[in-house]
Amino acid sequence: MKNIILIVALLSAPNVFAVQYDPAPGDRMHIQYAGTIALTDVKVIAADVINLDLVDTTQTKISQLKAAGKKIICYFSAGSSEDWRPDYAQFTAADKGLPLDDWEGERWLDIRSANVLNVMKARIDLAVVKGCDAVDPDNTDGWDGNTTGFPLTQQHTMVYLATLANYAHSKGLAIGLKNNPNLVNQMFSYFDFSVVEQCHEYQECASYQVMTTTGRPVWQIEYTGNLTAICNAAAIRNFDAQKKTLALNTAGTQCR
Repeated sequence: MKNIILIVALLSAPNVFAVQYDPAPGDRMHIQYAGTIALTDVKVIAADVINLDLVDTTQTKISQLKAAGKKIICYFSAGSSEDWRPDYAQFTAADKGLPLDDWEGERWLDIRSANVLNVMKARIDLAVVKGCDAVDPDNTDGWDGNTTGFPLTQQHTMVYLATLANYAHSKGLAIGLKNNPNLVNQMFSYFDFSVVEQCHEYQECASYQVMTTTGRPVWQIEYTGNLTAICNAAAIRNFDAQKKTLALNTAGTQCR
């Protein structure tokens, strides 16, 4: 029988380990998962924080960026398997659910699985080894209107997120809450920042206001829409916004 994480009535409290990066509203983020990350790129020069792919970015590149004074956020998917990742074989057949719409090679994961949690803890450990200052775990919103193949609930997700956050903090890393507008008010105290996609497009940005009002930055990414309208709305909320291509390469325009 698959080992399932026990769901408890009360979440464990956020831990109080010191982290090496304390993000703040006003910090500017450059996000790039494809293409060459150049220290001479004006967007890299202007950024305080660089959000990179945990696996695809070399430790040497992370060291170079940190030597230039940048904080590094390392991205990984915490809610889906990706069949090109080196640890893909560690997921069991039972861990993997239905495919993600429009993302070839990805399947939803059963976040109740102790095995899935262990894989994610190993990814956080890798972030420490590579010198990342923070992690950005994606695809943890399977419970919220997505067809995953599992009976995932809000409570399952809250326990999973709290466990990841406490583990990251125990390793000295900051951690972000990604794309979970219906959990922000319940979970913000566990997290240090939010990276949110398309909150302007889907009229969800107000959900994340609690982050900035409690001293946690919101880094907003939009792929469509009027840049002026996006930037004006983000400025009112004190969000750091940018418009990017879905490829998340060097292209894009920052609001700040």
